[in-house]
Amino acid sequence: MWRGKQIYFNSDREDGRMNIYVYDTESGRITRCTQHTEWDVEFPAIGEDRIVYACQGYLWIYDILAASSERLEIEIPSDRWQMRDMYILPANYVQEISLNGDGTKCIVQARGDIYMLDTDKKRAVNITRTPGTRELHPAISPKGDTVAFLSDRNGEYELYIKPATHGGEWIRIADTPHTYYYHLHWSPDGKKILFGDKDYTIYVADIETKTVTTIDRGYHLKDNEIFWEVSDYRWSSDSRWVVYSLVDENLNSCIFLFSLDTGEKIRITDDRYDDYSPCFDPSGKYIYFLSLRNFTPLLDWFMDNNVNTDMSHVMVVQLQAGKQPPFYEIEQEDEEGTEVADSKATSPEDSITIDLDGITDRIFTVPIPPGTFKQLSTYKDHLTYLSRTHYGFPTLREFFDPNSVSYYTLHSFDTKEKKDKVVIEGIGFYTLSGDGSKAAYMSSGLVGIVKTEETSSVGDGILEWGGLQQKVDVFKEYPQIYRDVWRQIRDFFYDPRLHGKNWETVYLKYKELIPYVATRADMNYIIGHMIGELSASHEYIVGRGGPPRTYYSRSNVGLLGADLKPDATGRYRFTNILKGSQWHDDYKSPLNAPHIELTEGDYLLAIDDREITTEENYLLYLENKAGEEIRITVGSAPDTGKGRTYRIKTLHNEWLQRYHDWKEKNYRKVREATDGRIGYMHLLDMMDTGIKQFEQAFRAERYRDGLIIDVRFNGGGFVSWFLIDKLDRELKFLTVTRDFKPMRYPHGVHAGPIVLLCNEDTGSDGEVFTQHFKDLGRGTVIGTPTWGGLIGIINMIPLTDGGMVTQSNVGFANLRGDWIVENRGAVPDIYIFNDPADILEGKDAQLEKAIELIMEKLDESPPPSLIPPEFPEK
Repeated sequence: MWRGKQIYFNSDREDGRMNIYVYDTESGRITRCTQHTEWDVEFPAIGEDRIVYACQGYLWIYDILAASSERLEIEIPSDRWQMRDMYILPANYVQEISLNGDGTKCIVQARGDIYMLDTDKKRAVNITRTPGTRELHPAISPKGDTVAFLSDRNGEYELYIKPATHGGEWIRIADTPHTYYYHLHWSPDGKKILFGDKDYTIYVADIETKTVTTIDRGYHLKDNEIFWEVSDYRWSSDSRWVVYSLVDENLNSCIFLFSLDTGEKIRITDDRYDDYSPCFDPSGKYIYFLSLRNFTPLLDWFMDNNVNTDMSHVMVVQLQAGKQPPFYEIEQEDEEGTEVADSKATSPEDSITIDLDGITDRIFTVPIPPGTFKQLSTYKDHLTYLSRTHYGFPTLREFFDPNSVSYYTLHSFDTKEKKDKVVIEGIGFYTLSGDGSKAAYMSSGLVGIVKTEETSSVGDGILEWGGLQQKVDVFKEYPQIYRDVWRQIRDFFYDPRLHGKNWETVYLKYKELIPYVATRADMNYIIGHMIGELSASHEYIVGRGGPPRTYYSRSNVGLLGADLKPDATGRYRFTNILKGSQWHDDYKSPLNAPHIELTEGDYLLAIDDREITTEENYLLYLENKAGEEIRITVGSAPDTGKGRTYRIKTLHNEWLQRYHDWKEKNYRKVREATDGRIGYMHLLDMMDTGIKQFEQAFRAERYRDGLIIDVRFNGGGFVSWFLIDKLDRELKFLTVTRDFKPMRYPHGVHAGPIVLLCNEDTGSDGEVFTQHFKDLGRGTVIGTPTWGGLIGIINMIPLTDGGMVTQSNVGFANLRGDWIVENRGAVPDIYIFNDPADILEGKDAQLEKAIELIMEKLDESPPPSLIPPEFPEK
């Protein structure tokens, strides 16, 4: 804010709190103006002699002449209509579902309450009705008369049971640590409940004694990028055994058994394969599980990459020794020639016999072709599981919003007939009824129940709510959302000390503002300030919650893929026509088709036969026409009678076309300035787009004498080490073939110098890439320090209204004991700042320095020559 010879600005330079400072342009002296120590100064705006700003939810005035601040007392009458009670359809907020024994009733968690739905009578009942608190992970008992769930009615999530009807007493089951818990599973006898927590601890709660026993705990996450949840635990039919998986140090999951009778833990599989999703067969004779052990690598066309597809096998453990193996191909006969009958199935009431000696040697493959599987379950003589065509590039939706997924297929495999059938395609989640006759599914927000013995389609068996609506009291819901966010960060933040903050004090500080909110956006503002106290990256408010209280349709504007300026003739003139790409759909530019005669300097004469002059903004004639076909008239002279008319399809957004032109301009600049000796690539992110760009560019540019890799504006992701692996390969040998030039070995290698470009908009995994590249000494880094955000995200947990807030879960440290990048950025070897004025003129000092430096490197240390030795005489 400029006033005379003084510049006023906001800064937290002294005590971590934003305050107003003034810089004197003559003396160069900086002086602090405001003295707020507990709350930040926000939104300052200057008038003649005063600055108005916000602090602690109030408006303040800083009097420049008096050098003093005063809080304003302002009363604005409002009925806060967006805070009124509202009625929503619970069907739009379903987050969890479970079925009773025969699938005629289901328990649903929606908008923080638990509902019992009778699928035969097509009616629903809210059985908790708890505005201001939240219930999670409901599970119905085997008899269908009791529901177990977690609730924060006392301020922390605790385990409760209650009758599976409206009303009835809530019974709290034991004291448990204050943390986040996962899915509940009733024992078949209805006396115990399995559940897990965010520390990968698995518990069993005894309903009668109200005690909780720890079964086991894992100390390794499945990976450090995507998934954080323990849910692989199931009961035996006699309620005396628990089978579960935990992650080992090599990130392979292993299968374990736990005996409730003896407290003994038995390891079934070692860490040689990734084994997961175990479950008992109802007969008590087998344990089934999934395993990634089908290693059949596929090579890419360039012979320097491989991928393993269809890795999942369905496996079976034979629990009793001395029996014929399951799915044995040779029929056995007794002495009289009759077929040997298998032992009768174990009823759920009978005790299961497990011969522990040699159990690891009784693991067999189920005759189901390998694929990509998850979520194995069993019912009488059947296995059910989800499959997809291939693993592919993982979508974050699957882990952050599984209810939105729709690319899995539910299978049912008949273990007697050895036949597999599809139950339903296009879903993301399922759960079975107790007898396995029905499956509840979720698919892109749809929830339904279908029969497992039939083949159904998404949309079949949609839950009927009987017109039920839920009353939402936001005055009670918002404090619960606030506390839920506070708890999630307390429980999942990578640093248990929360960067030294007194988290309880932070909670109380911002809680006092909640009574004054008027919208969900106000709540997000308060939540943002609370999590801002951590000074940590990747703390995002992702979802806004719903439904919105205002409904409106935003107008769109069709774009031409060009820059235009008004001309003295009264016409708009094309000053820049985006070239884009003719073959790549993402980068196609409307005005660059071969049949369109248009050059920079030509005039825009008409849109849809309406003459265009500079008296109006030409974009008015493109309103609500984004992605639509229009008629455009252009000409080399400002005369409509000499114009040329074409039909084109407008763009919704020109960003990709502008990015493509910028990238291609850089490519040409590097090639021209170095006589083709230096390669160039730009990586937009460290996700699927970035890895595509790298794969194309590395194969095209890898044999250049040098390489410039540009990660400016890189948005991050999680594939940086894939790329580093290739860049770190070394050229070791030549392969020599008669009549042809020598070849490099390995093929996929770049042997020359590399320069890396980064800037302040290089973020997250783009920063890991930069720091990793620098630490390896693979080349020189040029630019400005990167964004400085490297505490990554693993999981997100939906809030009661569907909104989400991330928790920064993963801190990065080097092996010397230093935290890296966070709040500092990856620091370049050569600091160069691109001045905005230069950028507008088409200059790029960072790229120019990279070209200069890499040419110097080539003179100092050129790549090795590919000259084979003389052929030997033998």
